[in-house]
Amino acid sequence: MRLPDVVSRGASAAAIPPGVGWLGVASLVLLAGCQCKPVLPDDPSEDEDTSQPDTAPPPHTGDTAPPTVAGPCTITEVEPNNAPSDAMPLPLDTYLCGEFGAPLDLDTYTIELPEDGWLGVYFDAEIRGSFADGVISLTSEENGIGAERDNDDDSRDAHVVIPAPAGTYTAVIIERNFNGDESQYFYELVASVAKDPFEGDAAEAEPNDTSETANLVSSGQRVEGLIGEPADQDWYKVLVPAGRHTVVVDVDAYGLGSPTDLSVYAYENGVDAAPLTVAFGLAGAGADPYWSYVSSGNETLWFRLEEGNNSGGSAWWYGFVLTVEAS
Repeated sequence: MRLPDVVSRGASAAAIPPGVGWLGVASLVLLAGCQCKPVLPDDPSEDEDTSQPDTAPPPHTGDTAPPTVAGPCTITEVEPNNAPSDAMPLPLDTYLCGEFGAPLDLDTYTIELPEDGWLGVYFDAEIRGSFADGVISLTSEENGIGAERDNDDDSRDAHVVIPAPAGTYTAVIIERNFNGDESQYFYELVASVAKDPFEGDAAEAEPNDTSETANLVSSGQRVEGLIGEPADQDWYKVLVPAGRHTVVVDVDAYGLGSPTDLSVYAYENGVDAAPLTVAFGLAGAGADPYWSYVSSGNETLWFRLEEGNNSGGSAWWYGFVLTVEAS
């Protein structure tokens, strides 16, 4: 997988102006001076009836859940941690209890990744009964990396998993609607070394930004790639043999923790005409794009992958599986 030099990020929701992004909004809050009350959060696992406390670790759900770490929380957020200079260290594989203690509160943490690999940061609130709707902005200044997530496919909680060189990472956690109080906006946070969620057997080969440089892929290949910079387009092509065949491009990205929200544009008989079909990603509301087409055979099909928010960078990864089967 090619790690480009140019890294950027874009807004993840329509409520944020184009080009600003959640991290930009958080920066504006910092510049304005957040008047957040420095308090220690209540323990969200504490029941009203304390005679029989439940100490069993709450389960994680979904493909992006931490693979080996289990709650309950072992450390508690310490305020103030709004500004980068006050960032609280978050050790790997350690559950943290935090809260948005007041409106416009934001919480900043630093994470040390000792080796190159994959980094997962997991924010859970809704699944724990909290009102908090969290957004993760994960950056590494020394590595030129930025990524954002504001939800998962079926939850307002946010889990982000990215390819990550060794180094220091800053996680800024904000409440999407800038709400907060001392009892109802609690959350749990954990950072962990992760595995490649897709595990491909082929890699995108740059340059492939035009139809002329499209990568040729074969049925059964699991291809991993990057939207390496804003407005990047990745082109691929497949040779369909004679006879009726069903061609499928099954994308995995957002559903596995990537910040990438892809669409698939497919073409036949040349790429100068309008796309044959389009399969859109439904980040936060459904699955990654799945494109299926019945070909009469003996033709070349092209498809390009495009990021829905015109974002990109070395954290904006994706994978897809191509299948061509006689039908």
